[in-house]
Amino acid sequence: MSKHSLAISLVVFAAALLIVLNCGGEDSSQALAQTPSDTAELDSVPVNSPLIAPAMERVEQLFPDAQQFREWSEPFPYLAIYDPDEALLGYQVNSDLAQTTAEGYIGPVPVRVFLDTTAALLGIDILENKEDSPYLQIALGSDLIARLLEYQPGRTDTIDAVTLATSTSTAIIQSVTSTIERVATEVVSP
Repeated sequence: MSKHSLAISLVVFAAALLIVLNCGGEDSSQALAQTPSDTAELDSVPVNSPLIAPAMERVEQLFPDAQQFREWSEPFPYLAIYDPDEALLGYQVNSDLAQTTAEGYIGPVPVRVFLDTTAALLGIDILENKEDSPYLQIALGSDLIARLLEYQPGRTDTIDAVTLATSTSTAIIQSVTSTIERVATEVVSP
C-alpha cells in the first residue's frame, strides 16, 4: 500500500469519525467505545502519530494488507491494525506504554512488538536505550530474536540469555515476553 493511499484512508476514517461524533446521540458514543476488549476508547490515528510514524515501514512489511489503524488507550496504549475490510490483522505495542520494559545492564531496554490476532509474535524492534553497544550487538547478533519469534503466550518453557550479554539479553527477553503476555491476557482474551 502506498503512503498516499494510506493517508487518504486515514483522512476518510477521521472524517467519518467526526461525522459520527458530531451527530450526537448516546448510541453513537457507545458504538465508538467498543474495542476488542469492549472497554477501551477509540482515537483517530494520523500517519504522523508517535505510535505509527516510527514503525510505518515495519507495519507495511509485516502487515502488507494494512490500511486502517486505531489507537486504543485501554488497558494500555496500543495500535490495532486492520485490512481494507476492517478485519483485524494484529497489534503494535511499545513495552514502555504497556509498562513491561525490563532493566538491562545499564538501563531499560524498551521494545516494540508486532503481534497477530492471537498474540503470536511477528516482529521485534529494539527501541532507543542506553545499553552498552557491544553487549547489545552480541545479543542481537545471536539467535535470540529468532528464538523470541517462536515464543507463544502462556508457554512455560524459557528462552535462555546469550552468554556475555546476559543482562542485556534477559532484558530483551523480559520486555518482549511480558508485552506479549499482557496483550494475550488483556487485549486478545480479556
